Amino acid sequence: MKKMKFWFFLFALFFPSLVMAVCEEQSAEARRWQEAAENYRQLSQDLLYRWDRQLDEYEKQLREFEKFRRQRKKRLEREDRQLDQEERKLDQDKRAQQEVEKTGKALEEVLDDMEKQFQNYRRALERLPRP
Repeated sequence: MKKMKFWFFLFALFFPSLVMAVCEEQSAEARRWQEAAENYRQLSQDLLYRWDRQLDEYEKQLREFEKFRRQRKKRLEREDRQLDQEERKLDQDKRAQQEVEKTGKALEEVLDDMEKQFQNYRRALERLPRP
């Protein structure tokens, strides 16, 4: 019985220290976990902030690209209209030139006919007796 009292006395003497040491170790472990959780939370907030800024930047670039694309499309359409107008003008000029050539040929034919008639009249006048 005396031995049990001795062990009980030792147990009662060192148990609070042992409990305190275990509690301190668990408290230190809990602080490390809490710090790790806080670090993780901070890192995830930083990542979310960076991703949000990056997403904003991508959206800005996308808007700029869309603006550039619309301007390019308008410019190409304007250039196409100008080319169509120039092509129509060239076609009109070509038709007008063809008309001028036709008219020129017709006038040459008329002039040739008139010259032939003039030659015929001259010959006819030469054949007439002179007074």
